Amino acid sequence: MRFHPVTMGVSIALLFGTVYLFTLVPEGLPAERGSGRFNISTEAIQGITFDEMARHQLEVAAIVAQGSRRRRRSATTSAAARAAAR
Repeated sequence: MRFHPVTMGVSIALLFGTVYLFTLVPEGLPAERGSGRFNISTEAIQGITFDEMARHQLEVAAIVAQGSRRRRRSATTSAAARAAAR
């Protein structure tokens, strides 16, 4: 019981600190203005080859392109998967 007032004081200080930090965070999460990017992650079964995954990635990109009104598009596949397979 000796440290009961200290513990209460630290708890109140943490509460006020949390409220203060909360006021510093900008409102509107997610951002009101978008970045103009749309990201899709694709996954496949373990053991798929890099070439098969690249083909699947291109299929997904083609499907997305059919429904997209954007002029600029990109699709990437990591070369790290190819290096790890060797």
